[in-house]
Amino acid sequence: MTFFKHNIDWRAIIKRRVTIDPSTRVGPWVMIDGEAGTIDIGKNSTVNAHCWIGAGRSKVKIGSDTRIGSGVKISCAAHNFSDPNKLIREQGIKEGIDIVIEGDCWIGANAVVLAGVHI
Repeated sequence: MTFFKHNIDWRAIIKRRVTIDPSTRVGPWVMIDGEAGTIDIGKNSTVNAHCWIGAGRSKVKIGSDTRIGSGVKISCAAHNFSDPNKLIREQGIKEGIDIVIEGDCWIGANAVVLAGVHI
């Protein structure tokens, strides 16, 4: 885990396989968890209050100069559901469906970004 606390609010939780550039700011009550994947956040970006970012078994890449509004959810988690004769919970989790948010993007408050999205 790589991050510098002077730009990360003390109420934020940063866990497992997360790299955040030291110029990026992370607000209060944010959860960023690389889980079994990885999360990389570039330079001069902002993650505002109450956001949740989870990589599941994939990768989340957020470019430089990106603004993420409060309450945004970013999740690579996805379930298999191809067999209509089985419960979704019995079909397992999809892996390797990454999320890429390029540099100089703005993700507005309460948006949801799901697996496979490229902005």
